[in-house]
Amino acid sequence: MTRLEKALAELAHSLRELGVTHALVGGLAVSVRAEPRTTRDIDVVVAVATDAEAERVTSRLRTLGYGIGEFLEETTSGRLSTVRITTPQEGDFGVVVDLIFFSSGLEQGIASRAEELEVAPGVVMPVAKLEDLLVTKVLAGRYQDFADVHSLLAHASVGEREVTLARLQEIERLDLNRGADLVARWRRLTREYDDGRA
Repeated sequence: MTRLEKALAELAHSLRELGVTHALVGGLAVSVRAEPRTTRDIDVVVAVATDAEAERVTSRLRTLGYGIGEFLEETTSGRLSTVRITTPQEGDFGVVVDLIFFSSGLEQGIASRAEELEVAPGVVMPVAKLEDLLVTKVLAGRYQDFADVHSLLAHASVGEREVTLARLQEIERLDLNRGADLVARWRRLTREYDDGRA
């Protein structure tokens, strides 16, 4: 078992022990849903209703040996967006984990819709649905995220594309789009992918 796989197993156990609804997102989830790709950290959406709940989850993980790093705020709402932690690993630096509490405004839905899948040999964890991964990647908007969108589109149905568009429109209605035209970005990415296949 690799260092990352051990960290995943530890995190999956810890989050179950805490009884929080959560979903694997980010590069590891893309590897599960589409094509394997290299990544060195873990991204997990955690469903909470308030910042106080997010802080309680973080505090409880600290008691389980996790290192607590940065606290990031979502600028539009002022909500606690992400807490960066490190997994407890003896004789080694822990793996970085981003706990995403409030970024798109859709976190509770993403976590509640997730499906239990094997994410590493013998490690089962809730993984965000393909359309929810597409939403998070379009919103993140970096070069690697766009590459991940293309990878995910290879496995997306017409229905999943339609749901992705609707959820991006919802993020824009919530004014959590970080100043980006998410619908235009999505249409450009799907057009690039479709033209590349033509």
